[in-house]
Amino acid sequence: MIANADGDAPVTSATSYRRQAVMALMDGDGRVPSGRVDAGLLQPDPAAAFGVRLDERAVVEAFDLVWRPRSVVLVEGSDLVRHDVSRMVLSRQRREALQHGAMDRTDRLVGVLMARVDATRDVVMVVGPAASSARAGLTVAALRAPGVGAGLLRSGTTRRTRFVQLVDVAPTILDQLGIERPEVMEGRRFEAVRSHASLRSRAASLAGADHAAAFRDRQTTLAATVYTWAAGALVLAAVAVLTLGRHRRRSRGLAAAALGLVVFLPLTYLAGLVPFDDLGSGPYWLFLGAGSIAGGMVLSSWRRHALTPLIAALGIVFALLTVDIVTGGRLQLNTVFGYSPIVAGRFQGMGNLAYSMYTVSAIVLAGLLAHRVRPPWGTPLALGVVAAALLVDGLPFFGSDVGGVLSLVPAAGVFTMVLLGRRVRARVLLAWMATAAGALAGVGLLDLSRPPHHRTHLGRLFEKVGAGDLDGIVTVIQRKLHANLSVLTSVWIVSVLVSLAFVAWLAFAAPRRMAAVRSTVPELHAALSALPVLLVLGFALNDSGIAVPGMMFGVIDSVLVYLAVWVHPGPGVGPGSDADRAHGTGVSP
Repeated sequence: MIANADGDAPVTSATSYRRQAVMALMDGDGRVPSGRVDAGLLQPDPAAAFGVRLDERAVVEAFDLVWRPRSVVLVEGSDLVRHDVSRMVLSRQRREALQHGAMDRTDRLVGVLMARVDATRDVVMVVGPAASSARAGLTVAALRAPGVGAGLLRSGTTRRTRFVQLVDVAPTILDQLGIERPEVMEGRRFEAVRSHASLRSRAASLAGADHAAAFRDRQTTLAATVYTWAAGALVLAAVAVLTLGRHRRRSRGLAAAALGLVVFLPLTYLAGLVPFDDLGSGPYWLFLGAGSIAGGMVLSSWRRHALTPLIAALGIVFALLTVDIVTGGRLQLNTVFGYSPIVAGRFQGMGNLAYSMYTVSAIVLAGLLAHRVRPPWGTPLALGVVAAALLVDGLPFFGSDVGGVLSLVPAAGVFTMVLLGRRVRARVLLAWMATAAGALAGVGLLDLSRPPHHRTHLGRLFEKVGAGDLDGIVTVIQRKLHANLSVLTSVWIVSVLVSLAFVAWLAFAAPRRMAAVRSTVPELHAALSALPVLLVLGFALNDSGIAVPGMMFGVIDSVLVYLAVWVHPGPGVGPGSDADRAHGTGVSP
């Protein structure tokens, strides 16, 4: 261990020393076998942060003393740590000058040390364990080892090229030393993915990923706020229109707005195909806003059958996420309702907000298709949609969504039984929940049967069970519970409260309208019966907490508003189009 990030501030306590790097190599007793962390590693330099910098010669001498076969030596770029600590008291110009100096000295030191190791035998890792205090961001990780060619890194933890995690560092060191990884160790070894791109191109790609992730994180809260308040405004407008009396133009406007709100969701993923982090937030929100308005207007103009626009909108959500997840989840990364490598909660599979909109869209879409498609194909098609959603969301090589399996299986069971005319009792629901647990066990065993570096978080959890690591399991549960509670007061609570009020208003203040919806589209009753199960279990079993039902209710609001403004509450079939009359619907064209 060779490190010293001390400054020239007075030493008043143990925390005045900045030698935390020793924690990376200390044993269970808090000791490091050898190394140097004393002030002799430093030399005065007025041009450096705190007026001191690493003495390159002292560092090299300390390195030569401990660099032996089958040894692990950590050399900290302490000048970078010192600069990061000092940045809060410096002007921007001075800060940038010191940063360039610290980078140049660290780069030169790395070059000197690289010249002292044998590339045919030795392993060199460069790791940034923490981001700058200036902002959250991605840090660097690099590996040079015998047999490792030029390329990009990945690990079994992320399962995505260009990204590894801090927990993967220790397993990589053990792997290079030929030591088996303990089962209680969380991470997986680095894997090199060969690339013929130049070093400059690969470096630019990594920098671009960090830039895109930072842009995504800046837009996430705003996107949730915009979506939540737009859904609330839609609900209030619907209540006003339905209370004052339907007007054809107002009804069409509300229908277009409801469809546009649904279209907004897939557009947030399609935005990931455009470098909006370079273009800026203005073009980004112009794309989402204009696209949602245009999408709602185009879909609402389709008058062949009044349910077709709603089916199309939900179908876009379902189809886009299905294709994306099956093909690797390209659109999940660095999109506002996907996931961020900076947050690092997930790198692959179905994110919690994607799960929320996907499962609700699938169940409602299935109910509408069961009504819209002529017998005998409607029911099988509806069940196929729900089954596809379950497979895409739950299988470890697709969505790998643990909470999705536990919540969607009971919801799918309720949907199926109601659609087939079966009565759902409490004990039947409990049986479906037990089936969900069995399905999760099956998915977990399937994941566990795969090579260790391909396993998802579920397979790794089963590893802990097999190893008897109960503390690790408790830690996982506590972490998820804390994450669930931490977002309880986020903006998504507004969506939940407004939606519950809207459902109550429809049930008690406009019962004839909801009765008309049920009589006009009786197959939708199966979806409406399954949604409460999905909402409750989705909230309880996912670590995004209130955001899960918040997103679900956003989709449900759009569906209910669309149906409420188009379905006639009066007896009999309303004055629909010829196509509507032919299918016996009570909806306006």
